[in-house]
Amino acid sequence: MLGLGNSVTRSGVLSEEPPFILSTNSDLKVWLQFNTGITFATPPFVTQWDDSSGNNNHAINTKAGSQPTSADGRLIFAGSQTMLLPVRNDASFTAIIALDLDETVTLTNEVLIGNSNAAWGIKLYRAGGADDVGLRINGNTASPSPPTSGTAHVDRPLLTGNLPSGKFLFTTSYNGTNGEVNFRVNGALAAFGTFGGSTFNSFRLEQMGSGAVGSGQVNGDIYELAYYDVVLGGQDLFNAEQAIIDRVGISI
Repeated sequence: MLGLGNSVTRSGVLSEEPPFILSTNSDLKVWLQFNTGITFATPPFVTQWDDSSGNNNHAINTKAGSQPTSADGRLIFAGSQTMLLPVRNDASFTAIIALDLDETVTLTNEVLIGNSNAAWGIKLYRAGGADDVGLRINGNTASPSPPTSGTAHVDRPLLTGNLPSGKFLFTTSYNGTNGEVNFRVNGALAAFGTFGGSTFNSFRLEQMGSGAVGSGQVNGDIYELAYYDVVLGGQDLFNAEQAIIDRVGISI
């Protein structure tokens, strides 16, 4: 029986399938690839992480004192560090992020990607076995119940109880047509929700990490980011997630 990733040639010789390349999908707008295109100011401080999607949406930070560091192909955030991205406003999106949270600090509303004051952002919260995930759209105040007109945010407890320890894959998709949000961990559905109302705002992407004081700052390592301007699904989603899991070396 053939294993995954293998095929038989016409000559009958077992060969390995080439790795899936994310940039073959034109909906991919930002691809910060593990161990690829990282430029240092003075090591270990990072000034640029090249976009591998072909769209030149590089992540950049030339400001000393707010730059993340890098080791072994990943970026390390310890609070106020950020990487700036060309500003995007997308009606729908899918963001696939490989990361490893810092277990030694209290993780409160860690904004992985979004904007500078955390009004837009994908966020994680870990404390005392009550882990939450969330998506903020145009609002950093307490959310109504349910949120209205696409403002505030959707926060949801994980179906699985807790976020994994060590490296894991975190996928967020947002449908700006109906307000649906899905969160996946290591390729499986982990939480879901829907913004209230009938009008839904676009997601604003302008940086990785958050400079917002206190809540919102990221503590942990980011290995890879793939950002699409559509809700990715089916085989396309599976291929993208699996490629990153394999490249980064995530154990499931």
